[in-house]
Amino acid sequence: MRTCMIAILSCLLTIATSSAQTLDDDIRQLERMSDAFAKVSAKVQAGVVAVSTERIVATASPYRGMPFDDPLFRRFFRIPERERKTQGLGSGVIVSPDGYVLTNNHVVEGTDKIIIDLTDGRSFEARIVGTDESSDVAVLKVDAEEDLPIVPKGNSDDLKVGQWVLAIGNPFGLQHTVTYGIVSAVGRGDVGIVDVEDFIQTDAAINPGNSGGALVNLRGELIGINTAILSQNGGYQGIGFAIPVNLATRIKEQLIEYGEVLVGYLGISYQTLSPAMADALGTGTGSGVLINEVHADSPAEKAGLKRGDVIVSIDSGKVANEDDFRSRIGLAGSEKNIKVEFWRGNQKRTVRTRLEVSESTSGLISSRNELLGWELQEITKDLSRRIGYRPGSALIITDVIPGKTAYRSGLRRLDLLLEINRQPVGTFEELRDVLAGLDAGDEMLLLIRRSRRAFYVVIRMPGS
Repeated sequence: MRTCMIAILSCLLTIATSSAQTLDDDIRQLERMSDAFAKVSAKVQAGVVAVSTERIVATASPYRGMPFDDPLFRRFFRIPERERKTQGLGSGVIVSPDGYVLTNNHVVEGTDKIIIDLTDGRSFEARIVGTDESSDVAVLKVDAEEDLPIVPKGNSDDLKVGQWVLAIGNPFGLQHTVTYGIVSAVGRGDVGIVDVEDFIQTDAAINPGNSGGALVNLRGELIGINTAILSQNGGYQGIGFAIPVNLATRIKEQLIEYGEVLVGYLGISYQTLSPAMADALGTGTGSGVLINEVHADSPAEKAGLKRGDVIVSIDSGKVANEDDFRSRIGLAGSEKNIKVEFWRGNQKRTVRTRLEVSESTSGLISSRNELLGWELQEITKDLSRRIGYRPGSALIITDVIPGKTAYRSGLRRLDLLLEINRQPVGTFEELRDVLAGLDAGDEMLLLIRRSRRAFYVVIRMPGS
């Protein structure tokens, strides 16, 4: 009996020792994971910046609806505009040692001043290199005397659902906050936030102020730019979205090189292929975009694409739906040779063609001048039919920033700019040529058309 009791006690002691050892092993494994998160955070935090913005906003005039509210009347009697300054907070990611910063368009749109703050306490004033409203990407530039820390670029095409990720930013102004989660989905479209949607969905906590911040993998590589949350109360509810870094990089390169995004044009009407359509067509794939129409004399027609073909890949990048297609074609740039893989019936084929600039979307390409405080757009053929002005005859003012020179001079959205100093400005090239010959402080005589009335406005070229 005594021998039996000793054996039982020995067994229990062995089990207890084994359980304690297992618990220690589990704790050590968790500690290693915790250390990994800490190392990633330390590696990338220096390249994530706080973005502080300042806007001058016009307030409601006490003379609204009265003759005193006329811009010419106010200017004659030197009645000042009523203005106030508003501050905004966001985040950004340094992507090159010479000071290029990726952030969101909605963080810096319409701002008068931008300051970025680094983790080491340094601050720099930043300027806007270019913005793309359709994807919510903006590129900033800061001039520093030495190289700046960056977040190295990863490959967002390699992301898989379930991977661990970290979100770094400045929620509610709390600088360099780190949260973690997983990739909940990739290629998320139909969110209704921007025109070009190919989001990474994550449950890493993203809150107001995180916009423009970094989403990184466990290697500390940038895989996305945090941009939005899906929420019923304005706060975090477990669903956040980031722009894939590959998409953001393509936009960044075009904004730096051209100052705008050149929208590619293949020349088809299309829709996402449904299972029922796939069965009816007898095609060899269950996903892709179905060509409904091929436009005459388009790159698609020249390549031999036909109605009923199903595109599944562009330059080896998967095309599963309309959002994929818009992302890969629309931002591929103009005059680029691409490889298109498609199914015709049960046969898979490949063609190559050269993209053109999209006429239907080139009207979205605009020229924004923060100093003058306006955004201009060239007249496309589609716009020409609607407004009665031929392409190349005028520029449309699509936005006027309150408090800036254009606004103070009485210019308004949808005005047509016909001339500057009696020289026609119907294209961006003509506009650049005219502005290139002017210095800060020079007066400009603008010929403006508003509805059926044409009039002149004198404004002064602002300093840089």
